[in-house]
Amino acid sequence: MAIDTFFTSDSCPGAWRLGAGEALALRPREASRFLVICGRAWVTLGDGIDHVLSAGDSLPVPLGARVVVEAWGDGLAFDWLALPARASVEGAPAGFGQRVGAPARELGRALGQVGVAAARLMLGLLAWLRCDAWRGRRVASP
Repeated sequence: MAIDTFFTSDSCPGAWRLGAGEALALRPREASRFLVICGRAWVTLGDGIDHVLSAGDSLPVPLGARVVVEAWGDGLAFDWLALPARASVEGAPAGFGQRVGAPARELGRALGQVGVAAARLMLGLLAWLRCDAWRGRRVASP
């Protein structure tokens, strides 16, 4: 794990802490579970999906995923729990989610954006073909 400092407090002993508005980027070396002990966290995994977690909430983090954690509100206390290898991704080989799943999701999002861009292009071309200026008529400009 990429955290170098271990913080404790009376209200949340034995927890990693971030102050209000502080953020931290992590890349766990093993499949883990991110657990919020106190406060609220804004967590983004490498898949680009944002998760807002409150005290008691947890989030599975696959091996090698890039995780960005930000304290939301007054501060955050959290912990990492290592998952057994078999619990990281049920029925999939180790690292499948990071090596295959994440790129597949990225490709799906990219293809979705291509579809949206193609539709906008077609609508723009249709509007251009219908306009009076294309037919040789002058259009009054403001």
